Amino acid sequence: MAYKPKVITVPEGGFGIASNTVNTPICGGTTSTGNTQSVASLETAGYALKSNGAAALPTFQAQAAGLGYVFTSIGLTSGAGGPADSQNYYFAMGFNCAGTTSAGFDLASTMFMVPKSGTIKACYGAFTCTVGSAQTSTIRLRVNNTTDVTITSALNLSASPAAFSNSGLSQVVSAGDYIQCIWDTPAWTPTNPTNCRVSLSVYIE
Repeated sequence: MAYKPKVITVPEGGFGIASNTVNTPICGGTTSTGNTQSVASLETAGYALKSNGAAALPTFQAQAAGLGYVFTSIGLTSGAGGPADSQNYYFAMGFNCAGTTSAGFDLASTMFMVPKSGTIKACYGAFTCTVGSAQTSTIRLRVNNTTDVTITSALNLSASPAAFSNSGLSQVVSAGDYIQCIWDTPAWTPTNPTNCRVSLSVYIE
């Protein structure tokens, strides 16, 4: 008669099972003395093992493509530092923007390069200024000078600081693409804001 090996339980120092899923990690049981378990599937090569909480086995899941942040702080227009009505201002690094298009200064100063392919998921920023009237303006991203993505159309500079954000973006970008950020100003009545400065962060996953 052939020898039949005994499955040794966890309290006896074993695993409580007769076989495992090939090449998968071994995890604890559903109780402290329960049979050990294999992760269900290895999924796609390059996936990472991630927790699904205390009540479930971990699973292999796609990793985020990486996080990218773009920061800038600028002054708008020369002299009093106040934006004019109904203009399009490009955010620029280390410049006081005297023109209303990127042609007014080196294009590279308005280009924020994408270091790794992914998806723009969110954008956050804030203005500080000497406040003006309550008309709202628009902040948008432009990818490769072709595709515009609205961050907000409700920026109101009648209070300072004035934060803006959009966490529902889904703009795909590739490594080597560039992003510009544009502020479309309204016709303020009766008072334009002055001494405007802005910070910006873009989240790429």
